[in-house]
Order: sequence, then structure tokens, then C-alpha cells
Amino acid sequence: MAITRTKIYAVLVADVIYKGNEGNIKTEEITMSVPGCDSRMKAEIALEKKYPKAITIVKDITFVVQKRKMEEPDFEEHSVVVSEKEITEEELKER
Repeated sequence: MAITRTKIYAVLVADVIYKGNEGNIKTEEITMSVPGCDSRMKAEIALEKKYPKAITIVKDITFVVQKRKMEEPDFEEHSVVVSEKEITEEELKER
């Protein structure tokens, strides 16, 4: 049995306009990936947080949905136990 997980992220291309060390205005085109991002507004907020003293202009944005899969033996070998709790037979039947 395989374990699957779906992840979404945004890849955006933007212009970052900022004041250089000599006081001149500089423009730089950047490409940035924003994990867990499912809207243009979230991507713009993440960009503004990364470059707080700059003017940012999103030129292009692409949303990517990845579906990942891992087989059961690999999961057992590579996963980490987050929590463990003993339960009664009644609790097991309720699950």
C-alpha cells in the first residue's frame, strides 16, 4: 500500500526595485518559490516580507501541485514517530 501526499506551491517571477548603497535605484528580476501558497495574494505577501524595503512587482506566477508517493516499507524506514498512545479495544473499534 502506498502513502501519498499532495503539496502545492507558487513559483513567481518578480521585479524588485530598491535603493542601492550609493543611493541609486536598482531593479533586479528574481524567481522565488513559495511553499504552501495557493493564491496570488499569499505569494505577494511572502514577496513583500522577503523584501520589506523594496517595491515588488509580480510579473508572472505559476501554481504547482505535486503528488508524492512512498511505499509502505520505505515509509516505515524513513519516517519518524510523532506521537504514540495506547488505546483500549473499544477505542480501536471507534476508529
